[in-house]
Amino acid sequence: MTNSTADTVAHVKWILAPEVADCKIIREALFCEGVLRFPQWLDANIVKTIKSGVHRSVYQIPLSEFDIHLKHNRISGPRAFFRECFRTTKAKNEFKMALDLLALGIPTIAPLAFGSSSGFIPDSFIISHTIENAIPLNDYWEALQNQSWEESWDHRHKLIKALAIFLAALHRKGVVHTDLHPGNLMVETQQQKPSRIIMLDLHPVRIHGTSVPWEIRLENLAMLDRWAALHASLADRMRLWDYYTKEVIEFEGANAFAFHDKYWLKKQIVIMKALESNANMKLWSSFDLRCMGNNRRFKKFHRNTIQGHHVSDLGKDCLNDLVNLQTESGNTPHLKILKKSKSSEVISLTMNDGAIERKLIYKKIFATKMLDPLLTLFRPDGASRSWTMGHALIIRQLPTPRPLAMWHTHTLGLKVDGVIITEEIPDA
Repeated sequence: MTNSTADTVAHVKWILAPEVADCKIIREALFCEGVLRFPQWLDANIVKTIKSGVHRSVYQIPLSEFDIHLKHNRISGPRAFFRECFRTTKAKNEFKMALDLLALGIPTIAPLAFGSSSGFIPDSFIISHTIENAIPLNDYWEALQNQSWEESWDHRHKLIKALAIFLAALHRKGVVHTDLHPGNLMVETQQQKPSRIIMLDLHPVRIHGTSVPWEIRLENLAMLDRWAALHASLADRMRLWDYYTKEVIEFEGANAFAFHDKYWLKKQIVIMKALESNANMKLWSSFDLRCMGNNRRFKKFHRNTIQGHHVSDLGKDCLNDLVNLQTESGNTPHLKILKKSKSSEVISLTMNDGAIERKLIYKKIFATKMLDPLLTLFRPDGASRSWTMGHALIIRQLPTPRPLAMWHTHTLGLKVDGVIITEEIPDA
């Protein structure tokens, strides 16, 4: 993806932030005769890829005076193309939104420049200062979960309070992030303790003319709580609610909403839970079929008459060994047949995946009737159902063996035999 970015930046027309336009040192650090120095940074081996995919790539580049992040937005697919025809580019929207949020006093990225490539389907780019001493909220919270309650208490308390202050200020100033989740929030730390929250991914941000109405605030809080429901205790979630309401009362007045009515407050929590449940159903439904596509977590593959899917962290050599696995030799030190019948075969085996030793369950499902391959045109077969349902349960934080790969042997374009590979659950 870095080569794709290097080829494209040569044809980008850049619009500079006031900070860059007024400072020759910053301009010369970023550009040479109007062209971004990205190829030079690649040659110097200082470009670190943070995220790479068909829709976007994000790079971190340490320069002599400061560090920057470069975000490369791509148009992938007809839906994205038509959407781009009726609105400004993602980079331009994010650039302007960042300046507006900073003017409101909302902590976010400090943009340096944005630009679009030439051509019928242009890519867009945004350059911003790297946010120092900050990590994503979900990573910070996961690190706290690995500590004891006594060790993490002070950090969790400060983090929850900082998050409540941030959310209350956001809503008070008329700002709503319509894709509010911990991956879009950064925790800035001072002396290894959380100090403030910084907002990222500004494309879904909306600014109201006045403070955000209560109904929209509740929807926004429910959006964040759907993540917290799976990762935080009820006590921590209620603590966030208490801090948030106290912030609203302090800055907007006790009569801004009916906070004095304890029955009204209880009703709001019930409403938020219902909103959270609906949001979760929509979120999970949108994720359920991602395991059948090509993205950063899942990949499709094709080998002669075999077509299938695998998780992206399964090594290519390990996948090839599984596809070429011969089970006719019977039990070996690394392979044990658990079941063998007319309809299926189940095997426990151990395989090396790079430096990782994987203990796996290999299940092969045979087509036992002549109509079985034809029926797969109208309904999912056993291997496909096991693959999609396994990942659907994992998304919902329900315990199940993680499916690692699934494929079918095809004859005349029809699925015949299917294979599903899952992790083996030890001592179960």
